[in-house]
Amino acid sequence: ALTIEIDEPTRLPVILADDQQLLTVTSLDAQVNGYTTPNGYAIILQRKIETAFNRYITERQSEYLKRQTQNSAAIIGTVLLLLLGSKYIQQRLQKRQKGLVHANTRLGETTLSARPPMVATALAETVDSVIDLIRAQLDNRQKRKLNEMAIGLLFILQVGLCIGGGLWILSLFPYSRWAKTLLLQWTSI
Repeated sequence: ALTIEIDEPTRLPVILADDQQLLTVTSLDAQVNGYTTPNGYAIILQRKIETAFNRYITERQSEYLKRQTQNSAAIIGTVLLLLLGSKYIQQRLQKRQKGLVHANTRLGETTLSARPPMVATALAETVDSVIDLIRAQLDNRQKRKLNEMAIGLLFILQVGLCIGGGLWILSLFPYSRWAKTLLLQWTSI
């Protein structure tokens, strides 16, 4: 059990754990944390430390570890289902991409004779067919670029699912939280 006593020479609160000095709360500690007196901050610290000790004990019980193992299995299952779904969508997009790459957007057989036509409507039809061809090519290019972007985003989603699921599982267990913290710290460098 944690208790608070006042240190006689300094008149500062001391938090004790089983009659052994754990820490002394100074006036500067209290001010930095927004408290006017060290005594008020010592009471808050005592509660936080007791809560941390209780959590430490609880998280190392077999019931807690069993429940977290079940949660981990559920996380793995969910991540796998999401990965399979995104892989299916990615394969469909890749198949569509191949179709777009091989799509025939060339001008068909010319209907003009060797000499240019004398009628203005024939020229208008030729210009319209060229414009339609350019539109079809631009539309095809736009669809290919959108497909490429969607495939890239799905890949990023898949990597994020794997990393996120792994970090989530690491954070469930008290013995592996340090690894999650270390990995997150490495990524921020």
